[in-house]
Amino acid sequence: MKSRSQQTLEKAIPIVAAVYGRQFGVKVVIGGAGACTDGNIVQLPEVDEGYPRGVLWGFTAHECAHVRMTNFAVPRNAKSPLHKAIWNTFEDGRIEQWVVGEFPGTKQDLDAVVEYAIDTGMFCGVEANLEPIDVLSGYCLYFVRSQILGQSALEPLFTRAESVFQEVFPGELYVRLRALLAQAAGLRSSEAAMRLAEKVVKLLEDEKEDAEKQQKPDQPTEQPPGEKSQGDGQSQGDKDQQGNGRDKGDNSKEGTANVDEAKGDQGSSPQAGGADQKGATGKGATAGASADDARQAEKLVKALSASLGAGDDEMPQDVMAQIKSSMAANAQANPGKGIYKTVHDAPSVTPSGDTDDNGMKLLSSKVRSRLQQLIEDDCRERIRTTRRGRRIDANKVCRLTQGDTRVFNKRDSDKRHVDTAFMIAVDMSSSMARAQDIARKAALATVLALEKIHGVDVGVVLFSGSANGTPVRTVLQLGQRAAQKVGNFQAMVANGGTPMAEGIWKAGFELLKSTRQKKVLMVIGDGAPNDYAAADAVLQMCDNSGFDLVGLGIRTDALARLIDTSVRIDDISELQEAMFRLSREAIVASAD
Repeated sequence: MKSRSQQTLEKAIPIVAAVYGRQFGVKVVIGGAGACTDGNIVQLPEVDEGYPRGVLWGFTAHECAHVRMTNFAVPRNAKSPLHKAIWNTFEDGRIEQWVVGEFPGTKQDLDAVVEYAIDTGMFCGVEANLEPIDVLSGYCLYFVRSQILGQSALEPLFTRAESVFQEVFPGELYVRLRALLAQAAGLRSSEAAMRLAEKVVKLLEDEKEDAEKQQKPDQPTEQPPGEKSQGDGQSQGDKDQQGNGRDKGDNSKEGTANVDEAKGDQGSSPQAGGADQKGATGKGATAGASADDARQAEKLVKALSASLGAGDDEMPQDVMAQIKSSMAANAQANPGKGIYKTVHDAPSVTPSGDTDDNGMKLLSSKVRSRLQQLIEDDCRERIRTTRRGRRIDANKVCRLTQGDTRVFNKRDSDKRHVDTAFMIAVDMSSSMARAQDIARKAALATVLALEKIHGVDVGVVLFSGSANGTPVRTVLQLGQRAAQKVGNFQAMVANGGTPMAEGIWKAGFELLKSTRQKKVLMVIGDGAPNDYAAADAVLQMCDNSGFDLVGLGIRTDALARLIDTSVRIDDISELQEAMFRLSREAIVASAD
C-alpha cells in the first residue's frame, strides 16, 4: 500500500453517510446513477472529493427527514400541478423544521445547501418580467424558508419577491395569502400540509372570481343622444325660462349679465342646479376610480388564471431536484468513481450447532501467555535514579563516595497501558473454499487470545458474495466475548465473490465508533478482492486515520501488496507463530 491520498476514514462519504443513516434510522447507500429516495432508502451518488460536503450532508439530512416524516402517498391527492407544488414547499419546510429540532447539528448543513443554491443560481431573484407562476411560487418558497425556517441568506430574495408579488398580484391577495403561509409553521403531518395547500389554491380561485366581477366599470356618465337626465332637463328648463325673460325686454347688456349670473350659479352656487353639478362631478370621479379598479382586476385575473392553469412543465424546478442533478453530473465526471462503497448493515451469521473449538482455546492460551508477558514487560512501571527524591536506593548509596548523588529512586509517571480496539475482517469468498478452515480457526484463535487481555476489545466480520445480497455479516460484535459465539465462527462458509472493500469499510466504521485509543484492523484472506482499487483506497484511509493494519495471508503472499505488515501461513501448524507475531506488532507496539 503506497501513500497517496491524505483523506481520512472518518471524513469519507460512506462513513458519514452511515453515521447519518444510523442517527436517523434510515438506510443510506452509496452509488447508482444519482441521488434519490424510494421512501425507505436514501441513495447518494459517488461525488468527487471537491464536491461541497455541507451540501451533500444537507441533502442527506433533508432526504432522511422525508423518509422519516413524509407520507409519500399524499401527493397523489393533489388536484392540480399548483396544488402539488405548494404542498411540496410546505412539506419541505415542515420536515426541515422537524429535523433541525431533533438534530440541531443539521442546520449548518441545510444552510450550506441554501448558500450553495444561491451561489449557483438555483435560488434566483423574483422579478416582474417572470411568469406569474414563478412569482407566486418564489414568494411562497422564500416566505417559508426565510420567515419560518430562519434561513437568513434568503432574506434579500424574500424581500424582493414580496414587493414583486404585490405588483404582479395587486389588491388584497397579498395580505390574505401571507396569513395562510404563516400557518405552515405549525404543520404536523403531510396531510395537514396538503390541506393548507388546498386552502391556498381555494384562496386564489376565490380571488380570481371576485376580480372577474370587478372587470367591468360602472356605466359611464355620458348619456346617449336624445336622452337627458332629470337634472339636465331641469337645468335646460331654467335656461329656457331665463331666455324667455331676456326676449321680453332685457337689453343685451342685461342679458349678458344674466347669462354670466347663470354661469356663476352653475359653477359655484349651491342653489339653482348646484347640487346637480356636484353630483355630476362625483360620478366622474367614481367612473375614473372604477376604471382603474377594473384594470387592476383584469391584471389580477390574468395572473391568477395563468398560475392556476399552469402545467407540470411550467412549474419552477424544486431546489432539491436541482441539487440531485448537480450531484449526478459531478458523480458522472468523477475520475475516482468506484472507490467508495456503502457501509452495509451487517446482520449476524446464523450460528452453527457445532460449538467445538477444535483446539483453538489451547492454541490461543499459548499465544495469550506469550503476549501477556510481553505486555507486562513493556507496560511495567519503570524506576530510575535521580539526584533528588524521597526514597534512597540502598544499592546506589556507594555512588556517594565517588561524588555521584544519583541515589534517589523515582518512578516514571508515563506508565504505559493497553487500550485497543481490534477488528478482524475475514475473507469467505469462494476462492477461500480450500482454506476456509484455516481462516475460521485463525479468526477464532486470535479472538480467544486477545479478549482476555485487559484493555482489548475484539470484533469480527466476514465478507463474501452471499446469496441474499449482503456482502458483510457480523460474526462477533466489537467487545463481545467469543466463548458463547463459537457457533458463529463454525457457520462461516466460503461462497461468492470477494467484496473486501465493503468488509473493510464496515470494520473501519466499527473501529471509529470505539472509544479505545488505538485501533487495529486485521484482514485474513487470500488478497484477491473484487475491486483492488477500492480495497486499496479504503485501507489507505484507515492508515491515514492512524489505524494499525495487519494481514494474515492464507497460502498466498498477495495480501502483502495491500498491507505492509502481513505474514503468510500455508498450514494450521504455522498459525501459532503467525498469530503471535501479528498480535505482538499490533497490541504490544500500540501500548502507550
